[in-house]
Amino acid sequence: MKFNKQQWEWIFYDWANSGYAMLVTTAVFPIYFKAVALKGGISSADSTAYWGYANSFSTLIIAVLAPLLGALADYPHAKRRWLNVFTWLGIVTAVILGVLPASGTLAWLWLIIVYVISNMGYSGSNLFYDSFLTDVADDEQMDEVSSAGFGFGYLGGVLSFAIFLAAELTNGFGMMDGNGVARFSFWLSAIWWLLFAWPLMKNGRQRYGVPDTKNRIANSWQRVIKTLRHINHYKQAFWFLVAYFFFIDGVDTIVTMATVIGEDLGIKTTTLMVVMLAVQLIAAPFSMFYAWLAKKASTRKALLLSIVVYMFICLYALKLKTAADFWI
Repeated sequence: MKFNKQQWEWIFYDWANSGYAMLVTTAVFPIYFKAVALKGGISSADSTAYWGYANSFSTLIIAVLAPLLGALADYPHAKRRWLNVFTWLGIVTAVILGVLPASGTLAWLWLIIVYVISNMGYSGSNLFYDSFLTDVADDEQMDEVSSAGFGFGYLGGVLSFAIFLAAELTNGFGMMDGNGVARFSFWLSAIWWLLFAWPLMKNGRQRYGVPDTKNRIANSWQRVIKTLRHINHYKQAFWFLVAYFFFIDGVDTIVTMATVIGEDLGIKTTTLMVVMLAVQLIAAPFSMFYAWLAKKASTRKALLLSIVVYMFICLYALKLKTAADFWI
């Protein structure tokens, strides 16, 4: 399939924020946070728990606000504005993570507070980014455009992570210590996000919406309440939302907790970084494979297969003890 300009802009937003997902949410910041917390007198077990609480809290806030935010985004030209608000929130706070002190009794607390806000920006921006799919692709194109977004997202994560690894292996290009390299990765994620997200942030066009009104917030609440009251008329959509809630919560838990659990198991940081890189490299072609499978079989069958595979992986992870287990 040949993608048009709007579709490429949408695809490259995933490329853009995958640098943040890889460097801040998954790989570097969790380990950096645990090191800072340990210096502040927080045990390894407690810092892992706090990391989990922070991710849960930021995700919960966005989940609670999502119905209202989605309704607000239905108004003309509103989707791009909200995308920009949350994207800027994530970018600016990622920069702040790189300037906060790494020592002191409360350094870990300031890091986790700013991270919660930053992750809200990341999660919130994804609400509006995902909703733009219907504006850039029709029903027949959605599987391929969506899979391309995932695939290029993984590649974006790989390239941004490779830059970080180059800095890590060269002592910050000969100019930074370990903490400096970590801070550099947070700034890199912010620059990467802004640079490649800018086309969609600037040019994103909303094709669908509801008529405008003077009081958007009040009207949006009314539409949300009306939808909830008539949810029994949309059973398929309701069960999709329920299924998606459990599915994505499981996926996000693994993504955000993998490195800190690996750290607690005593797996070397270098090994964790290499595993994260390998996962990204494997995921990119498999996202394309699932697009092909959805086209050949059906989207439902491809999704069910991925869930079954993921379920067995999660069951295997219950006995995670060694670096070899972590690789598998």
